[in-house]
Formats: sequence, structure tokens, C-alpha cells
Amino acid sequence: MNLATIGIIAGSLERACLAWETEGNFDPLSRWLSRQVTTDGCPKLLAIEDWGPSIHRLHASQGRRPGWPEAERTRVEGWFARLIHFSRPDGSTMFGPRGKDRDRTAWLKEGVAIASDPSLASVVDRWFPSAAILKGQPSPPPLPARSETDQVLAMLRPDWTAEGDWVAIDQRGPASPCRVEVAGDGRPWISGDWSTAGTAGTARPTSWTTGAYADAQEWSFRAGSTKIMRTVVLLRYRKVALIAQQEEGPPASAFRLPLAAGTTTAAVAEQRSLTLIRGRAKARLIPLGLPTLPYETDKGSLSIEGDEAVLSGPGVGRRRWLPMLLSWGKPPSQWRTCTVTEKSETCRPEVAFGARVAWGSGDDGLLIYRSLGPPALRVVLGYQTRARFLIGRFTPEGNVVPLLTLV
Repeated sequence: MNLATIGIIAGSLERACLAWETEGNFDPLSRWLSRQVTTDGCPKLLAIEDWGPSIHRLHASQGRRPGWPEAERTRVEGWFARLIHFSRPDGSTMFGPRGKDRDRTAWLKEGVAIASDPSLASVVDRWFPSAAILKGQPSPPPLPARSETDQVLAMLRPDWTAEGDWVAIDQRGPASPCRVEVAGDGRPWISGDWSTAGTAGTARPTSWTTGAYADAQEWSFRAGSTKIMRTVVLLRYRKVALIAQQEEGPPASAFRLPLAAGTTTAAVAEQRSLTLIRGRAKARLIPLGLPTLPYETDKGSLSIEGDEAVLSGPGVGRRRWLPMLLSWGKPPSQWRTCTVTEKSETCRPEVAFGARVAWGSGDDGLLIYRSLGPPALRVVLGYQTRARFLIGRFTPEGNVVPLLTLV
């Protein structure tokens, strides 16, 4: 959405609010809300960075002239709840500038003061302990992870802490770019447009799960004649996120991830991975489909072009899977692709993918498995599965303990 469009939307909102405040005419506000927000409060296209100012103006209009219809109050409160979910612990919104801001903090306090859901106030009180906004008995905060059922708008998040981890995804609307923000220990490492070749069509969510071990979102869209399915996984409290793209169609096999502002990179000696650096903090980008050692290969490459990490695949086969792992804890010591078998025969790369990630001799590792074709009973690292997608803990004893299974 360009600046001119944003200005038009803001101008129409202001006129609608004034019509209510000066004339008691709610029709313009009702039309504006119907165009911009679903009945349960999900913005249809408005950028996340513009949610705060819009909600603040609506809250002000409610306060200046009482009598808003209850259905519209509920709609705005649902929108405000989403603003909380898509805010960082410093009060800034995903994809926007980081750092505390008096106006944004005031808007959050204002919203929870009039909200009927006291759990929202408990979140803001955790972020700003001196806010003194809790009323009555403290309420537990809402579950931090959420996803929309009919739009690609999701927040993968295990908690509300200032040093927490999160993955934010936004690909609403036709031909919209996919925006992604991945943060570890409260620091964004990836933030901006996740791009690929071709113009993206309308994206649709296909799978969402949240649990004790992982949050996962999948969605699909077409880019030209290629069908693309994207997967993001946040492994809770393991300091690991998976970002992957499956392609079906003419070979292209590449995508670009934007590095967050202020992030620099460095090559890793004797390893095909990249170190991301923010001050004293470091993270590691791992191309799971490529060999650990940096010898020449026709399987693809991982490189930095400007402020983007570019992962390319082999560009052959009808189906291709390009997985990338981001680790902001102890970096993996090695990884390798694994043979996947079905009825004792080795599966082709366009049928199934398997990889093992290791953190050192004798340490726990991860098994990551993907069925690119129709799921079937297959074996990888001695583990049988009919899953479409699986991430499991690979123990030192050689056992697999599933952490996430999609069927």
C-alpha cells in the first residue's frame, strides 16, 4: 500500500469521525469500518504500522460522543487485540521502526483502559510496569500466538517477555508482498519482504498449529505458473526458526529474505552458513538442503546480496523444497540431508526430503522431514512416518521424539 493510498484512508477516517462527533451521523464510520476491518476486527489491507494511529482516532471518537453501536465497539476491540499481538515488547509494531515512543505507549494504555478484556491490560502492564493500568484482579494474558483463518496474517510467539522470540507473517490481499519478521531474544534478525520470482497471487492459509513445542504456519499462492507453499516454524524455547518454500512448476528455485536494519554478516570458516551480527549478539543462517562443507555443488547456494540473504536450489525437478534454518543460540556444528525410503526404495528429491541437524557429538539434534508429493509411509533415520511434515528431536540414543507433526 503506497503513501497516497494511506493518506486517502486516513483522510476518510478523519471525515467519518468528524461526522459522528459533530453531527451524530454514524453512517460514514460504519462504512469506513466495513471497508477496512472484518466484523471480528481483522484489518483487511491496512499496514500493521498504521493500525495504532487509526485505532487511537477511533478511540478518541468513542470518547468525544457516546452512543457507538455495540457491534462496532466489539469490532474495534478485536482490532486492538490484534495490535497487541503484533506489537513488540517496547510498544513498536512489527515491521516498523523499533524503540519506545510516547505516542504508541499512550495509545496502548488508552486502549486497555477502555477494553472489556482485562487480559490485554496484563500484557501492557508487563511491558510497561509503571503504567498502573490494571483494574481489579489481575488476569492472565491471552495466548501470545495467533493466526487468521482466511487471511495470511500470523504471529508465532511463545510468550510476552521483553527477551522473547517471535515470527510475524503478513501476506494479505491480492498481489501483496509477504512481510516477515523473525526475532530471537528480543532482537529482530529478519524483517521486510520475503520475495521470490514472479508476481504473487492471492495467498491463502492452509495450516496453523500452536502447541507446547512449536508454532507453525503454512500458506500457498501462485507466482506465474508456479505454485508456492511457504512454511514458517518457531521451535519454542529452542532458539530456532525454520523458513521454507516449496515450489511446484517450472524450475526457478530461489527466494530472498531481508535482513533487519543494523544486521551485518560474516562467512563461517569451513561451513556453508552465514553468521548474522547485531552488536555482540550473533545468529546463524543454515541452508538445510546444501552440504555443510563449502565445496562446489550443483544443489544451490546461500549468499548475501545487498541487505538480503538469497537461497537458491538446484532448479530441476517438478517439485522443490528450499529450507533455511535460523539459530540464535548455540549454532549447529553440522547438518546433512538424509535418505528417505518408501517400500525399501530411495525416494527422489521431488518426492520427499529429510535432514538431520547436529549440535555436537552426543548432543541432541533435530530431524526435519518433508513430503513433497502425496504423503505415504516412509522411513528416515530409521523413523517411520506418514506425516506431510515433521520436526523431531533426535536423541543421542538415536530415537526420534516428534515436536511438530502435520498430516
